[in-house]
Amino acid sequence: MTKNTLITLVLLPILFFITMKIIQSEKTDNSAEHHFYKSSKPYTRWWWFASIIKKEDVKFQLDWLKRNNFGGVEIAWIYPLNRIQKDTIHITPRLKWLSPEWTEVVAYAKNYADSIGLGCDFTFGSGWPFGDTEVSLEDATQQYKDSSLKYKRPYSISWNYPSKQGFIINHLDKKALEHYSKRMGEALVPALKGSRSGLFCDSWEVPSEKIWTTGFDKVFEKRFCYDIKPHMDSI
Repeated sequence: MTKNTLITLVLLPILFFITMKIIQSEKTDNSAEHHFYKSSKPYTRWWWFASIIKKEDVKFQLDWLKRNNFGGVEIAWIYPLNRIQKDTIHITPRLKWLSPEWTEVVAYAKNYADSIGLGCDFTFGSGWPFGDTEVSLEDATQQYKDSSLKYKRPYSISWNYPSKQGFIINHLDKKALEHYSKRMGEALVPALKGSRSGLFCDSWEVPSEKIWTTGFDKVFEKRFCYDIKPHMDSI
């Protein structure tokens, strides 16, 4: 047996194994189960200004998107239109935030989108970062060595503007996120049936100067082996 023959006999089983793994991988990658989204068609951000959202309007707009070859929508719940004019006097009629009526129309939007082959994702709250009018002072964002309320400024971009203002949650606090997620998640349960939906933070527009959470220094030192506190004034 020559040296070349020996090399060929050794390589053939290896090449066969690699080829079969590639074929198997391609089959997996091409399966519908592997892909989160139904197509690569573009989604559009769909702002729902705080108001009385009607099912017939939802249907009309989703039908328009389908006809114009969109792949889906990302629903974002934000303030009423009169906030743009800085109107703090008039209260725009709207569905109560996270109420059964609110949940019903959100679920309708998702179910109808499913029925016509559109995807439907959701921001996980009202406004840009996570937060709403139900966030407590204890769960609100923190700043290093700041015990005042100045850093925990009111969340004025929420669905309930201007009648009620909450806070941005402390995004570094697991318990704060759990409290928030329980309330938000329960209201979204009916809308999460059917095809998979993405849940996301619209924009992490959180006051970041000396951003802090209780116990952060201990976790940081354990992970990176030095004390972060002497450096907080430069963050």
